[in-house]
Amino acid sequence: MAKPSKKPRAPSLITDPIAYWKAQHAQAKLDAKMARTKAPSVLPKMVSLERDAWREYKAAVAQVEAPASAESAVADASLEGQLANAARMRKASEASGSWVAAKDLFKVEGELALAIRQRDQLQAEREMSNMTVGAKFDMLVEHLARLPPSLKARVIAALGEP
Repeated sequence: MAKPSKKPRAPSLITDPIAYWKAQHAQAKLDAKMARTKAPSVLPKMVSLERDAWREYKAAVAQVEAPASAESAVADASLEGQLANAARMRKASEASGSWVAAKDLFKVEGELALAIRQRDQLQAEREMSNMTVGAKFDMLVEHLARLPPSLKARVIAALGEP
């Protein structure tokens, strides 16, 4: 009795995710092509499977291409580091087609950006409170000097000085 030959198997997802999803996409594309000619009623499902495989492949490629930036963002506990990490995760979610996760991460990005703005405003207020009157006056003159001539004239007119 002859021993059946082993069929070549697709690469394992764990060892090589890019090759695995590339093979999955190629198979889904072939299935969709065959469905166009032999079974048009299943074509929408085959096209959907092809698109899903393509999204997973692109997400796997994106994850492999940027490991260094991901590690540095995770190691950075500052607000800026958390914002970079959230942005990286949102982009990966969008690439994989997980729109609900991407929406939630977009909300987290907004909250982190708001926290960064509030922190910077508090720091500016603290610096202003520690400044002398002369330093505040010099800063005001510097800001007024940078205004366009039309706005500068309106400020001077509003102050009632010639």
